[in-house]
Amino acid sequence: MNYTELTKKIYNKEYETKLPYPMYEDKKKTEDEIIKDREKLKAYYEDDRRLRQEFEKDCYVYASEKLAISNYPAFKFVFDEAYEVGHSEGYLGVLNYLDNYLDMIKRYIK
Repeated sequence: MNYTELTKKIYNKEYETKLPYPMYEDKKKTEDEIIKDREKLKAYYEDDRRLRQEFEKDCYVYASEKLAISNYPAFKFVFDEAYEVGHSEGYLGVLNYLDNYLDMIKRYIK
């Protein structure tokens, strides 16, 4: 997995759920409709979480190849920091921060 492949997956929205976000609960809805909405919301968030984990896994493969190491706890620390700083810019922002952090680490460990 390289940077270009990751950006293509981001631009192709492969890490975004295809499930529609359910609308808010309306007081006029029946109890059954409210339960169905909650189930749809749960499914939406589960799919979103699954896709985020897939993105993280792909980033781990990228980082492992770029640095030629496979220390998952260290990667997770760096990924979480990149996610915290870059997620407001979407997955591309996260990837850019991660790439910058990996470059800094690569310069340090040489």
